[in-house]
Amino acid sequence: MMFLLSLLVKGKSEKWVYYFNDISQRRNLEMKLKDSERLAAIGATAGMVGHDIRNPLQAITSDVYLAKQNYRQRLKLKRR
Repeated sequence: MMFLLSLLVKGKSEKWVYYFNDISQRRNLEMKLKDSERLAAIGATAGMVGHDIRNPLQAITSDVYLAKQNYRQRLKLKRR
């Protein structure tokens, strides 16, 4: 937006031009971008935490499964 301001000062006409730029839309877009970046970072962190929890649990589950299989095989051998 541009405004032209004319004043009469001490018998002289003076003019000033003022230029205003509306940056509210840009600020809103920047805020949305920051929010989306923050949410992406939170999602990535949650994914890493989930991965770090799941890996040891998978190893434990596999070990328990193998131990059960081994136990069943030993029981079958003892019964014979």
